Amino acid sequence: MTAPPVLIHYHIYKNAGTSMDAMLQASFGAGWGTIEAGPGSTILTAEGLAAAIEAHPEWRAVSSHQARPPVPPRGLAVIFIRHPILRARSVFTYARRDSTQPDHAVAMAGGFADYVHWAMTDGRAISPILDYQTFHLSSASRRWRQTGAITSTPEDLAEAEALLRNIGVCGVVEEFEASCARIEAAYRPHLPELSLPGAHENRSDDGEAMPLAQRLARVADELGPEMHARLVAMNALDLRLYETARQVLHGR
Repeated sequence: MTAPPVLIHYHIYKNAGTSMDAMLQASFGAGWGTIEAGPGSTILTAEGLAAAIEAHPEWRAVSSHQARPPVPPRGLAVIFIRHPILRARSVFTYARRDSTQPDHAVAMAGGFADYVHWAMTDGRAISPILDYQTFHLSSASRRWRQTGAITSTPEDLAEAEALLRNIGVCGVVEEFEASCARIEAAYRPHLPELSLPGAHENRSDDGEAMPLAQRLARVADELGPEMHARLVAMNALDLRLYETARQVLHGR
């Protein structure tokens, strides 16, 4: 008998993953599992993820920050992409709030502009706010084992974009409810228990209820023209990935 599919949530840091995990746990109960380790831990390859799935036949869904593409056999991927400038602001807010984060002290030492300056200079090799989503979804994260640096290239972007297009369904954090509805419609024929009502948990205080343009303008004002322009330039790959994710979400 063919083994049933398993939904795999590739949990990218600060991309509405807490909300998705809550819905998966509500949908599958004991049939939802997690594979997690501490910050800076090694990545989980597709082969390692496939082995974990085989070792847990009760799983109907699994979530992991460490899991990396490609999607293993039996896998139905859930990936959320966030506007990288808004994501950077959220990372900063969360780092200030959570003392266990490696960048907590830096975030507490100054404002958002100070944090961005650090990310572009002393923290550039480890910063999670510079083209990080492209890094997470491409060979760049596998190179991290050799280099120890978070860096991405245009080739990595092409790989990440191809991943989203090949999956054919993905989420956009700024369109969370619509994304959940699209993902549920795509995967519920394979997983009848799946229910994604779109409840967004663990939101920061970064004005997430505001219209997108207003939120982006507020961040630009907070950073100032020069710093904002530099942050945009250093997220050029993620901005392109974000537009690709929106195209996939809307079937374009």
